[in-house]
Order: sequence, then C-alpha cells, then structure tokens
Amino acid sequence: MSENISGWQAKEVMHIIYERTGVRYHEVHIYMLLHKWGFTSKVPRKKFVNTASNEEKKHFQKAKEIIANIPGGFTVAVEDR
Repeated sequence: MSENISGWQAKEVMHIIYERTGVRYHEVHIYMLLHKWGFTSKVPRKKFVNTASNEEKKHFQKAKEIIANIPGGFTVAVEDR
C-alpha cells in the first residue's frame, strides 16, 4: 500500500507521527487518519483510449453476431493475427 497522498507516502506520515508523538499506527490506519483530516488520494484515473478504426469496429460486431448464433455444444477456435 504505497499510495501517494498529497505528495507524501503514508509510511512517511506514519514515521512523522511516531517521531513527534511516540504513537505507532498501522499503515492502514494512517489512511483513515489522513482522510479524517481532509487529505485525499492523488492518483491518476484510468482512461480508456478507443483506438479502433470504424472498419475494426464493424469487423468485431460481425464476429460478435456470428458467435452469438453458434449452437450450444460447439467449440470455437480463434486464431490471433
């Protein structure tokens, strides 16, 4: 759990609290304390980048329709390009 919170690692905050107060907190509890004090995680959100061309999208839809019409009990083999 090395998530960066406002530029600081939770372990760094854990050590600072221990050095200044003599109280040891588990790293998970540090996250709860930071949240209580108004800090938030600063982690980039995952973004989906759709790079498929219209031709590839049409090909995928056609393959999807073909697969949907295969009767039960059959095995489908797929070859990667």
